[in-house]
Amino acid sequence: MPPKVKITKEDIVNAAVMLIREKGEGAVNARAIAAHLNCSTQPVFSNFVTMDDLLEEALINAYHRYLGFIKNEVESGKYPVYKSFGMAYIRFAKEEKELFKLLYMRDRREESVPEEFEMGEQMATIVH
Repeated sequence: MPPKVKITKEDIVNAAVMLIREKGEGAVNARAIAAHLNCSTQPVFSNFVTMDDLLEEALINAYHRYLGFIKNEVESGKYPVYKSFGMAYIRFAKEEKELFKLLYMRDRREESVPEEFEMGEQMATIVH
C-alpha cells in the first residue's frame, strides 16, 4: 500500500500564494515552498512538472481571491454593482499589494488568457 500523501497539491499552491503575498513573486521557488511547508522539495516536483506550472496555479488561486473581493463588495450593498467592482479592485490593490502586482502589473506579452480568467460568466454569477 502506498504511503499516505501528507503534502497536497493545494497545500503547495497555498504556500506559493502565501510567499507571494509576503515577499512577492520573485520569492517563490521550490526550496522556499518546502521550507514554508516543513518538507523536502520532493512534494513540489512530484505535483508540478515545472515551477511555471505551479506559478500558473498560484495565479489562478490569486484570481479567485480577487473574485472573492468583488463578491464581498457586491453583497455588501454599499454601492451600485458597477461601483462595487471598482471599489473591490481598489481594496484588493490596497490589501493584497503583491497579489495585485501578480495579476495586473506583470509582463503579459507572451501569455495567452486561461479560460479561468474569462470574466463575463464569473461576473454574471457574482451579480445574480
